[in-house]
Amino acid sequence: MGIDLDTLMILTLVGMLLAIFSGVHIALALGATAMIGTYFIFEDMYMAASQVGGAAYELIRDHIFMTIPLFVLIG
Repeated sequence: MGIDLDTLMILTLVGMLLAIFSGVHIALALGATAMIGTYFIFEDMYMAASQVGGAAYELIRDHIFMTIPLFVLIG
């Protein structure tokens, strides 16, 4: 591996904060830094996209997040 994980963590945190303070939406800044950080860990873009996508899918699949759209639909 080419980069130390502590250094990678600090660089992605700084990159995320720079993106947020420069006006990028928070979701896009979080997603981009997650993808870049995961790419540097696995050194494979397909594996990074699969890990980030799988984590997002598992988060949305939780039953708590299912009730929020239902309450919005009920109005």
